[in-house]
Amino acid sequence: MAGQACATDTPRHLSIEDNGTAAAGIVNTSQTVSPDPIIETPQTDTQEPLSSIPTKDMPTHEPAVVSNVSEARQNTLDTPAEVEAAATSENTDDDLSADPSENINRKIFAVNEALDKVVTKPVAKGYKKIVPVGIRRCVSNMFDNLGTPYTAVNNVLQGKVKSAGQDVGRVIVNSVLGIGGCFDVATKLGIPKHEEDFGQTLAVWGVGSGRFVMLPGFGPSTVRDALTKPVDILANPIRYITNIRLRNSLTGYKFVDTRTNLLEVTDTLDESALDKYSMVRDAWLQRRAAQIRDEDGSYDSISTDKPQEPKRTLTQ
Repeated sequence: MAGQACATDTPRHLSIEDNGTAAAGIVNTSQTVSPDPIIETPQTDTQEPLSSIPTKDMPTHEPAVVSNVSEARQNTLDTPAEVEAAATSENTDDDLSADPSENINRKIFAVNEALDKVVTKPVAKGYKKIVPVGIRRCVSNMFDNLGTPYTAVNNVLQGKVKSAGQDVGRVIVNSVLGIGGCFDVATKLGIPKHEEDFGQTLAVWGVGSGRFVMLPGFGPSTVRDALTKPVDILANPIRYITNIRLRNSLTGYKFVDTRTNLLEVTDTLDESALDKYSMVRDAWLQRRAAQIRDEDGSYDSISTDKPQEPKRTLTQ
């Protein structure tokens, strides 16, 4: 019993000597005593490799992420047909960087600027300085009144019948009450003024604008609008005046009147534009796109037809 007690009370690290010698009683007693559960280090299980663990018992988020990504792509991307249609239906009216003919356009722009600086602009400034503002406003109103029937025709061609009726009403009211259009009585009566030409009509019909071009003597345009210039000229009522001298005088007068109304705009460009050509091109394209969409301030949803979006086409 004494040996057993001694073996029990003796620490485990003292029961084995470095030289391999130990008391026989102690060794025998230690073999019969069950291992101390506190001192003996329990055997730990080895970790199973990840490949042996059933995947069905492990929660995984990878399929959910892939599913979410695929769903997001389905929500954000159109079908191939829709993507192709959208890519081919972009209208260059909105693309201010589309100017593949910039080199030749700049040369024509320089010639137009030189002629304007030498001839047109001095005449317009002299006209503005000599002629009183009341007379100049009367002349501008009369020219606008002469062009209103052409606007009405284009509104009809674009399907805006209500706007066309308002154009006809403006002509009647201003011609009668406004003394041949000298006074804009129609605007005071709440009849809106519209501006339409055949180029806008073709845009509504779905004809692409084509590239930006600078026309000699006319200024900024696009291929589509340039092709419609003959139609606009033929629709000018002044052209059908039989008296050649009067017809030419009115044509020149209208040109000077138009240039006079643009003096403030061109003076601002001369003072502020680092690259006048780029500013003229971008401003003209923005204004033209607004005119085609009826967002130039001449239309509203209350008094006129609902503005129509240009049809998308495969031709640019």
